[in-house]
Amino acid sequence: ITVVANAVGAHVSPGNKPGFRAKWGIADDCVLAVSIGSLIPRKRMGLLLQAFSEAYSVCPQLRLVIVGSGPLADELTREAGRLNIGEVVHFTGARNDARDILAEADMFVLCSEAAASSYAVLESMSAGIPSVLTAAGAADEQVVDGKSGYVVRGGDASEVAQRVVVLARDRELRRRLGAEASNRWSQFYRVEVSARRHHEMLAELA
Repeated sequence: ITVVANAVGAHVSPGNKPGFRAKWGIADDCVLAVSIGSLIPRKRMGLLLQAFSEAYSVCPQLRLVIVGSGPLADELTREAGRLNIGEVVHFTGARNDARDILAEADMFVLCSEAAASSYAVLESMSAGIPSVLTAAGAADEQVVDGKSGYVVRGGDASEVAQRVVVLARDRELRRRLGAEASNRWSQFYRVEVSARRHHEMLAELA
């Protein structure tokens, strides 16, 4: 069996357009966590909000942006308010510029219960930022725990929060893990790598 992983291309910068942080009032000295996904039960955005609430209570410089739409949007907005994080959590809805947002982020967080091989994770890797993921789908393959990000077993919000806090408090750690994430993307998940592997696989079948 030959497996060819999902892949994404390099991100093209939008140029001199005003940045996402500036548009949404997120200061440069804030630590920005981003999550991308549909607002549906298996993405466990409620778990993400709980984890972020715990992390924010000890790291008030944190901000969270959730990119995506879905049937749970209103419920999640209310939940953010109930957790007293409504002012520091930004729901953007569906957008076609998520990679521009990742380019300004400090970390990527995803708490999915079930997943395949997440393109959003690959896009965060290509942006050179570390991820905090729950162990679903190909998370263990995409992210090397402790080297290019963190993979949390199960659905423990406190464990997710702990990893977020570790990254939020250590700029050099974010830089180091982000650089390794970018290296892994370039080595295994770049479009050119996928194209070459497809070509090799087809050549073997010829």
